[in-house]
Amino acid sequence: MLKVAVLIILLMSLTVQAASSKRQTLARFQGVLLDVNDARIAHATVAIESRSGKLTFQSDEQGLFDVKIPPGSYRLVVEARGFERFRIKKLEVKKNGIRGLTLHLNVDPNNKIWFEGIEPKDPPIEPKKSPLIEKIKPRRIH
Repeated sequence: MLKVAVLIILLMSLTVQAASSKRQTLARFQGVLLDVNDARIAHATVAIESRSGKLTFQSDEQGLFDVKIPPGSYRLVVEARGFERFRIKKLEVKKNGIRGLTLHLNVDPNNKIWFEGIEPKDPPIEPKKSPLIEKIKPRRIH
């Protein structure tokens, strides 16, 4: 009877050990999104992708993001309106995570956002010679 009890306890401890080893450790991945002038970029879309899947989320009002992901190798893509797409092809996240990551996004040179719906009514003003310049004679002041 004692042997059966010891055997049951041993089997239970192995089951608990196996269950706890299957529990996946998550690493903290946090950072901030900034433009070239260090202004924060709110509501940018951040996508991290690995062989096992893809996670997409947004930065908050202050350009911050904070998620928990399994340690591993990821591809990172950040997209924000008015900015060029930002990519990191290989981002290694260790079990202790990545904290305080600062990503600087460049303004999209083809950005049309600031001028949407605005059509110039008059042609651009070209510099002209003023008629006053012809009447004023330059003099040397001593």
